[in-house]
Order: sequence, then C-alpha cells, then structure tokens
Amino acid sequence: MEFEKLMAKVMAKTKKQLEDVFYEIEYDACPMPGVGKFVPKSRKVEKAPTDPVRDRFYRMREIGRENRSLGARGNSFYDGRVRQENSKVFYLQGQFMADFEDEYDKSVPYSSYYPDYHTMGYDQLRTYFTWRTRIRNGFISGTSTSYAFVYLYELLNNIGVETPLEGLEQILSFWEAFRMFDVTVDKYVVKWLKDYHIYYDLPHSFQEFVEENQLREFYPDLEVMEDRFALLCSLSKYDLRKSVFYKQDEKSEKLIRDCFSYMMERLEEEFRAKYGPLEDLIFRPAKSRSRWIPFQEALFYSDRCEEDKRIVISKKEIYTCSGGLWNQSTVFTMESGKRLMGYCMKQMEALLRKAVKYRNKLSGGQDMLGPALEKELKEAGISLEELITGAVEDFYRESTRTVVQVEEGVLEKIRREALFTQEKLTVPEEDPWEGILRGEAGTAVSSEGIHPGEAGTAVSSGGIQPGGAGMAVSSGGIQPGEAGTAVSSGGIQPGEAGILSGQIEMPERSLGGEEASAQMGIFSSPEGDPWGELGAALTCVEREALGVILASGDLKAFSDLKGVMVEVLAEGINEKAMDLTGDGILDEEFALYEDYRDQVERMLEGT
Repeated sequence: MEFEKLMAKVMAKTKKQLEDVFYEIEYDACPMPGVGKFVPKSRKVEKAPTDPVRDRFYRMREIGRENRSLGARGNSFYDGRVRQENSKVFYLQGQFMADFEDEYDKSVPYSSYYPDYHTMGYDQLRTYFTWRTRIRNGFISGTSTSYAFVYLYELLNNIGVETPLEGLEQILSFWEAFRMFDVTVDKYVVKWLKDYHIYYDLPHSFQEFVEENQLREFYPDLEVMEDRFALLCSLSKYDLRKSVFYKQDEKSEKLIRDCFSYMMERLEEEFRAKYGPLEDLIFRPAKSRSRWIPFQEALFYSDRCEEDKRIVISKKEIYTCSGGLWNQSTVFTMESGKRLMGYCMKQMEALLRKAVKYRNKLSGGQDMLGPALEKELKEAGISLEELITGAVEDFYRESTRTVVQVEEGVLEKIRREALFTQEKLTVPEEDPWEGILRGEAGTAVSSEGIHPGEAGTAVSSGGIQPGGAGMAVSSGGIQPGEAGTAVSSGGIQPGEAGILSGQIEMPERSLGGEEASAQMGIFSSPEGDPWGELGAALTCVEREALGVILASGDLKAFSDLKGVMVEVLAEGINEKAMDLTGDGILDEEFALYEDYRDQVERMLEGT
C-alpha cells in the first residue's frame, strides 16, 4: 500500500519532465548482490512516437486510479466494499471504451480469475477490443474465456447497447454462438439471464422468454407457467381452463384469453388509480426474506436510481426492490386474491357466453367476493361489475367488427350503379299548382289552377270541378262523384266505390312556403339548424335506415329490401351529415355514434 502511494507521488512529480525529454539511465551492477549505482549519460534521445491507442488506454487506467481507494483484490473480491469499488471502476472504464474499435494483428491470451480491463496488459487490451469489434460486426470466434466474461460483463451493464432489450438479445446470441467453443460460460449465463429479467424492465416475462427460446432444459426447477393467464387461473376460485366453453375449440380458447388480457388491463388501471396495485390483493411475500444481489459473480454496477417494484417469477418466487435494496422471498396467494380472480373470471365468461349466444348460460360469481372485500372495494370507488361489463362489451365489439376494404376503382363503379338505381327509383316531386299544357283532350294551366280541355277537368272557385265521373271540391275537401273519392274531417275514408278523405286534406291553393311543403311531405327546417337541414336533405330511404339503426334492426336486410348496397346507403348519410353538421354520424359498422343519438332522434321526430 505504502509502496503504491510512493510510486504515485514519484510518477506525478516526474510526469512533466517525461513528456518532453527522455534520457538513458544506465545501471552499473556490482558482483555483490544488492549493490550498484546509476550512471546518467549526457546523451539526449528522441521523443517516443505518438501512439493514440496507448494514450486511450492510459486515460482509461487513470479512471481506475481516480476511483479506487482500496488496494485489496484477489480473494477480497467478495468483500462488499471491494466488490462495489471494482464494479464501479469497471463500469466507468467500460463506458469510456464503449465506442472504441481496434484492428490488431496479434492475438495474446488472457487468463484471470477476476477478469477486467485493469488486469490486462497493452497487447491483451488490443487483442480484446479487436475481438469485440469483430463480434459487433457479426463474427463470433473462440478466444480466452476471460475475454468472454469481460464482454458479458459489458452487456450486463448495458455498455455498448441502447436498451435493455437490445442487451438481452446480444447476450443470448453471443451465448448461443460462443458455447460452441467453450461451455464454461453456461452456468453463469443461465443465472444472469434470469437476473436480467428481474432487474431490467422488459416487455415480456421470464417464463415467456424461456418458452420462446426453448431454454427449459437449463431451468428444470423453474415452475414455468404458460403465461399470466395460466398463473392466475391456477390460483383462482374459478379456473376458466376447466370450463366447457373454454375447451370447446381453439377459437373459444383464444377469445377467452384475449378478453381476459383486455379485462386485466382495465382492472389494473382502475385499481392503480383508486386502490393500489392489483397484485397487492393477490400476492403477498412470506415473512422470511433474504438479500438478493443481481448478477452475482459478475462485475455489475448500477448508476440509476432504483424504483420500488415487485417481480413475480412464479407463485413460489418473488423479488422485491425497496429503497434501492433487493430481497428474495417465496410468495403466497391471498384469500382475497383467490376470491377476486374467481369473481372476475366467472363474470367475464358469463358475459362472453351471452355475447356469442352460447347455448348454455352461466350465472355470475356475485357470491365469490365476500362481504368484506366487496365493502372494501366499494369504499375505494371501484365497481367490479361495471368494470368487467364495460371491458367485455368493448372487447367483443372491437374483436367482431367488420372492416370493409374496397378498391377505389370498384368503389367508383358502385357509386355509379347506386346513383343509376336511385334515379330509377326516385319519383319526381311535382308542384300541385302547376299544370301541364296538352291538346284539346288534355289540361292547361290557368291563373286559377288546372284548366282542362273539353274532356278533362275544370277549376272553379272552390277547387277542381270534375265531370260526371270525376271529382269535385267542396268546403271540406274533394267531393267525389259516384265512383270517386271524398274528403271528410276525419281523413281519407273509403266510400262505396272509392276512398273518403278524413283528417288529411288536400292542400288549398292558398297554402305556401313551409306549410305547403309539410302538407306535401317536403321537409324543411328553420335557418341555422344543421340537424333540421340534415333531416330535410335525407331521402325517405335514408330516414327509414336511420330509424332501423336506432331500433337496432338489421340494416343489411333493410338495404337489400330497398335494392341499395348498405355501404352506399351509409356513405350517403355520412356525406350529407358531414356537409351539414361537420361530422359523420355512422361508424365503420354502420352503427350510430352515441354522441349523436339524441340529435338524430329529435331530427326524425321533426320530420
């Protein structure tokens, strides 16, 4: 220790001198051991050539000298202070050398029980970084095992990678290739892969990683669950996997699994906002805990602030980080968790059965929660029934919605054909006060109305004056002849040979504007009312279609009956709504947006 301090002082004192001028110092030995003298020569030598790689290594070693206060190494590696110090030095040096690349023509072996940069010589450092450069370029070759461990240490510390997921992928790919040259790393990498999933935040579970990469042989004692669904089913009061609805076919199995994942996301979000982590109601660690150190037997240092979290590997293994310290313990399932999951699963299945019109209905698990848990959730403002119902309904609607994709050219053809059909079906709206001029046996328009020829009809002061077999207008409407029709105050009623009109009277000539339009079935709206304008713009078929939608009827059957494609019908309604109200009112499934239901109902009532 004292020697190292003395040498550091000597090096600091002479550093400035050595940067500029070099002198040869000759040591003249004597026959007697331990006796000799230094003979300085006056000859000045040339300054050594610049070596940027050596300078880089020198600066890296300076990091070690600046951050290491303890000199103990070797067997003292697992001393807490020494371990932390060595790990920090390695991490800082690794970050400094993270982007360094080399191309060295020598290959020097390296062996160390505790390998790191500090114990490598110049040639060994160049050998290592040249080998690492080739790995990063996709070429993995055999080398000294100590080099391999240094590279793994880098990846465990996320040195040279952008994200933890990228680091995991690099570890796995390197291990799979390097173990063909040396299987010594197996027992360490197997441990570290599990630690990696505990320590870092990854988009998948450790169980999923093991199954996906076919690593079961390396984890024979791991209680690998298929997924979270299987884990929760195994502890629930109601196991969905045993249901006949679940087991009937692969389609039902997938439907239930997907719906369960969707529902759990909703529940976790609600519980996180109002109660706390959902898993706190399900899992609880045992009282006996042991300290857990991530990446045991590796040089690992964390420079990030650890957040409190809990990682459940299986129902028998749990890891907890609190205040930056990790603990390992077994976990047991709370009775409240069993009841909660039983209720959620059974309620979800009952709703799914109803949605798909399954032949056998299932009652919900209202009695599973228990009064204590039910009261606790109610006080927190959580309604499980409403949450589950909403989640299942939303999931089923999204999973079963039909997306119609039509090519632009085909769509244009459909539009043309629909317009042609519409023109054929549309009856021109005629002005009742306008006549058509014809020949002697026809009719002609006069200032009074329709003026007939000799064999037609004539207008009198009271309206249309028929001939003997025609119609006559009285104060109450149209007065038929013997074979005609008559109007009464009660509407159109049949006579002996025709129809007698009641409350609905023919418009008199004096009617005009909105009143006349309304009598003729022509709808209008006050100026500035977009929904009234939309009601006036819609055709009879379009208004009927909206009525069918409001009544939850079969729009496809309705459109087929009317001889119009349902897509064209919906598009026509949306185009008019967009023009007049600024937004479409029907979604991709031809359902009415709930935000516009009240306006559409009032619009149809007004028309």
